[in-house]
Amino acid sequence: MRSFALALCASTTLVLSGCGGGGGSDDSSDGGNSGGETTPTWTVMVYGHADHNLTPNMLADMQEMIAVQTNDNFKIVLQLDLNDQTIADYGLADEIPGGVHRGIIANADFQTQLSLGEQNLDDPAQLTDFITWTATNHPADRYGLVM
Repeated sequence: MRSFALALCASTTLVLSGCGGGGGSDDSSDGGNSGGETTPTWTVMVYGHADHNLTPNMLADMQEMIAVQTNDNFKIVLQLDLNDQTIADYGLADEIPGGVHRGIIANADFQTQLSLGEQNLDDPAQLTDFITWTATNHPADRYGLVM
């Protein structure tokens, strides 16, 4: 998992992460007693705003994310907006429909869970909506946000 985080950090402009739980606690389920600790769950949100010249970079980033081993304790949730012309130039128009899509990276693929049509991802309200949707549909102990 650590190499994934480093790969994403190297290919993005901003990485923010937050941890759930109370201030200063170790987030173990047994209040710090040994033997009963559980692995915290993580949901990493990727705000894939690439409906411009960054579409090829986003496609490469998606290939890296798809290569990561995800499971119930570690999820990658992606909001994806790609440039339709670039997708057509790559011959992927049949595989990747236009508009904004939300979904998860799982089973070596991006699985769309919600299609939104065209959206203005420069609008901060869109980012807020994505974060809220992710927290509702993919709850976790800890979250990360990649933009």
